[in-house]
Amino acid sequence: MIKVFEAVAVLLLAVAIHEAAHAVALRRHKIPIVEAGLGLPFPPRLIIDSKRLPFTVSVSPWLLGAYVRHSDADVAKAEALPYRERAWWMGAGVVANLVSAFAVGALAAFFVTGRPLLGGAYVALVVLFTVLRKAFVAYLMPLVGLVVLGFLVLAFLEATSAVTGPVGTVTAISEQLNSPYDLMRAFFFISLGLAFFNMIPLYPVDGGRIAGAIVSRFFGERVQRAFQSGAMILAFTLIGYTCINDLFATAG
Repeated sequence: MIKVFEAVAVLLLAVAIHEAAHAVALRRHKIPIVEAGLGLPFPPRLIIDSKRLPFTVSVSPWLLGAYVRHSDADVAKAEALPYRERAWWMGAGVVANLVSAFAVGALAAFFVTGRPLLGGAYVALVVLFTVLRKAFVAYLMPLVGLVVLGFLVLAFLEATSAVTGPVGTVTAISEQLNSPYDLMRAFFFISLGLAFFNMIPLYPVDGGRIAGAIVSRFFGERVQRAFQSGAMILAFTLIGYTCINDLFATAG
């Protein structure tokens, strides 16, 4: 049971880093966060609204993700940003997951496994994604997201039993946690998985929001709304099927 809690903690740490990056990117454009949530925003929820905190904190038992939300009054301001800046705050969480994964990989390579060449490669990737972060999320990430979506669809078509959701992921990871190095490896792969998942061009994940901005830029708001609706239906269908399949596989 302790290993399961450790796996959940690693997963939530990666998710928290992802959402914190979104919050920082928004605040740099003077768009404050009004709510941050751990877990999906469905009841039952614990709402913490204190004057000591700059925003409301929500905690729910649906630990499939997390979110940050800006006020409705700032929606127009966020949407009016130039495409590159708009894509950056939407994709900042992906870059944060990639950078944190490669940073932990570098630490493990240098100080645990004694592989300095691999550690140097990870450091180079940290620098690369940090320097080119805005160009990556605006121009390369949508293309990578299409490739990831293609692989995901093929996985569903060929072997749905091989597709695992959060329950199966946590269970599989917990079985491998036997040392601090295993925790580092778990964080590395969870962060990478979270990054690639959020590149998928489907709402409501980051890649879908960026794809929506591209569609709106070239085809207008009407087409963008239609794309958003279709992408959201497909996304929730895939997520729902994965979670149900996950629960049945775990129960079996």
